[in-house]
Amino acid sequence: MVTKRITLDELRQLAARARGNIDKIYLHWTAGNYHQFFSDYHLNIDSDGAVMATTDDLTEYKAHTWRRNSRAIGIALACCVDAVAHADGHIDFGNVPPTELQIDSMAKVVAVL
Repeated sequence: MVTKRITLDELRQLAARARGNIDKIYLHWTAGNYHQFFSDYHLNIDSDGAVMATTDDLTEYKAHTWRRNSRAIGIALACCVDAVAHADGHIDFGNVPPTELQIDSMAKVVAVL
């Protein structure tokens, strides 16, 4: 897997090439560590907010969401290795929680897309 850091302007260019072929955006956390990226997602966002692309084509099929991958972009925060979602709705993000920089970057990525 080739993972490349991209800027929002580069993302804008990728999005322009994918226009008309994407209907959905799915937001995830990886259940991994900071600086650990997975090719199941089109974009991984690191703890410092860096956007890491695993593809040069946002229309590429990626296995990020069960039975919902066609015409979809998967974006993941690189975090939450030991997170637990409780039945009552409480979430313990564990020792590798999402950072404010990650959340801010994800919002910007969604705005660009």
